Amino acid sequence: MKSTRAVLFALIHVVVYCHLSLGQSSSKSNFAFSFAGYNRQSETFLCSPGGNTKGMIATALGESNPLEIPTTNKRKPHVQCEKNDPVMGNVVKFTIYKDDNDGNNVTLKDRQRMEMKGKKDGKKGDTFLYAWWFKLDSNMKNSDQFYHIFQIKSGGSKNLTKFALATLTLTKKHQLHLQLNNLNAEGKPSPKFSLEINQVKGKWIQAFVEAAYKKRSEGGYIRVTMKDENGKLLRDSTKIRHNMWWDNKSYPFRPKWGLYRKISPAYQPSDWQLFQNVQIWKKN
Repeated sequence: MKSTRAVLFALIHVVVYCHLSLGQSSSKSNFAFSFAGYNRQSETFLCSPGGNTKGMIATALGESNPLEIPTTNKRKPHVQCEKNDPVMGNVVKFTIYKDDNDGNNVTLKDRQRMEMKGKKDGKKGDTFLYAWWFKLDSNMKNSDQFYHIFQIKSGGSKNLTKFALATLTLTKKHQLHLQLNNLNAEGKPSPKFSLEINQVKGKWIQAFVEAAYKKRSEGGYIRVTMKDENGKLLRDSTKIRHNMWWDNKSYPFRPKWGLYRKISPAYQPSDWQLFQNVQIWKKN
């Protein structure tokens, strides 16, 4: 059954209409997504073994240079197309190694990064929806240091870029949680969204992050929903009111997916994350 679904996905990209009722469970997997009232901003995210996976990611996310890859371990694969996943068929695989660095900022010796980013399109007043499938290494080890698998970030000054606006993070040893930050001030894990780590490691997860880029007083909010591969609802945060626009000097926000973490002796020699059907949608 799983192999049949994988073939169907690869060939016809089945579309399931969610109508933004993201908290409703479904008996079927949403291998592809469509959302009433939103326009899709991204192209097809589907790799081919032996093809140009990095080029596909750039085209899909609309970003000419979307990958932030360590400058260490250059002879080892960091980005590749993994074929014949029993559920998803061909998938994008990110691998990070225990001794990797942050190629984005090699002066920071305490962290490492393997991420892909979308365009800086989240302007004040916009509402975006980010939808994707991911699977974390079932043997992944994490610590109480930061370990982000998704970020919403701004460009601009050091004050604007010091912290992400929002992250999905594995900072707690046994949890995946949402963390919301403020301008130049790190926040705390939100009590409104968290999952036990064993609910998400080694399994395909459907993730949805809806972000209204406005000040809290103007209706700014974020909502996170996750389902398992069969469409069963794991957690829905509902709308969390937050300052989703920091000040008049803010740059547009962008999404980032991957592995961004503080170095720790707890890690395995390498860890991986798989991706399928990464999409960006903007509200009409």
